[in-house]
Amino acid sequence: MTCFQLPVSLCQQIQSALTRFWWDNSSGSNKIAWIAWTKLILPKEQGGLDFRDIQSINDAFLAKLSWRIIRNPESLLRRILLGKYCPTGDFLTCPVSSAPSHGWCGILVGRDIILENAGWAVGDGANLSVWESPWLSLTQRERPMGPAPKHLTNLKVADLFLPEKNEWDLARINQWLPFEEEKIRMLKPSLSGAPDKIFWLKSASGEYTTKTGYAIALLLHLDQALIPQGEPDYNWKQNLCGLSESIDHLFLHCKFAKEVWKSAPVWPSSDYSGTVDLRSEWHSLCTRKKLPPTGLSSGALAPWILWQLWKARNSLIFKDKGFSATEVISMAIAAAREWNDNQHKTPVLSRSQPIRTIPQERCVLVRSDAAWSEANNIAGLGWIVKSQSSRRFVGSPLVAEGLALREAVTKCKELGLTRVRFESDCDQLIKALTSDYPMAALYGIVSDIKSVALSFECISFS
Repeated sequence: MTCFQLPVSLCQQIQSALTRFWWDNSSGSNKIAWIAWTKLILPKEQGGLDFRDIQSINDAFLAKLSWRIIRNPESLLRRILLGKYCPTGDFLTCPVSSAPSHGWCGILVGRDIILENAGWAVGDGANLSVWESPWLSLTQRERPMGPAPKHLTNLKVADLFLPEKNEWDLARINQWLPFEEEKIRMLKPSLSGAPDKIFWLKSASGEYTTKTGYAIALLLHLDQALIPQGEPDYNWKQNLCGLSESIDHLFLHCKFAKEVWKSAPVWPSSDYSGTVDLRSEWHSLCTRKKLPPTGLSSGALAPWILWQLWKARNSLIFKDKGFSATEVISMAIAAAREWNDNQHKTPVLSRSQPIRTIPQERCVLVRSDAAWSEANNIAGLGWIVKSQSSRRFVGSPLVAEGLALREAVTKCKELGLTRVRFESDCDQLIKALTSDYPMAALYGIVSDIKSVALSFECISFS
């Protein structure tokens, strides 16, 4: 199970044995299975018993094997398999050969799961396509919206850097990707030129785990099991269509809802698969930019689209009257305009604030203190020289801690120090520095720190 893809018939036989063990009595006589297997394998928070689906756990183990091949390029297994089935050496893009072995086919199943749920941390940007590689986010698969201009089809992320320097060229970003500037500036590439690295997006560490892989594989198999066979046309009233009606299905995943979101005048456009849920996507829906001619200067359009979807669903079920996707969008825009027009803002009285002395920029902060012993007339003197700097577009406190330590290490190198001990109150940062697999958000920063650390005679992090 951990190395080869099991036949579907064998998975069904194992599942049948588990079902009979759960429902039959000790005498061996068959009893009725009162709850469907598709409900028993759901997580407990979704009303299931968290039974393991055989086919899903098999795919999760295959994905783990594929992850090992990705993470260990010098391993004997990788060199043998890629030498036979992928002469180009690129495991992530190699096609299925004409006569693959059963083992290789299973590895490719795991690879496809990895590719659908992995993203890239920007290092030197040399191997990342701006339009094809998911590099804009470390929490979800995201890349710039196309289509790409003809003269920029082969644009690499490295082309967005300043010449001979791994820092963002804001002029080029404003020229080619103006709508993605904020997201790009939140990314911190490696200043030392570390290679780009792939990360698993479903775990905080960026490393693949069988638990998160199983959750993804289970969603895929449940979606396939719920799709009605032999029914090319989707009838929303049957959602009634053989599919269980849930909040996520009603508002995001059914065919009619997808048509509504696709035609919504927002940017970026919404196109949802069966793996996203409304709770995690809510902030993204409410922050999308409204396009003309909606006439909405403030407020979000998403709540009104959800409200009109619910009303259209009720109208179809109880009145047998349906609406088109265009009509739903028109009613949502009209309701949003009506709401905005009837909001009366009460002016807020401003209070005078006490004037504070603002520290001047580019100043070195020096703090001093002393301790004195009256009995011995001895004094202990201490001072700290701080170089203050600020950074915009920092995505999290963890990234801020990493940037601060990177500047400290670089400054110690400039001062000519050879034996240094660095201390930090950020446990996650220290673990990332002392482990072989840093977190995705810290990849470029940790690579730079380790590169500079080679210049010291003795260095430690705690």
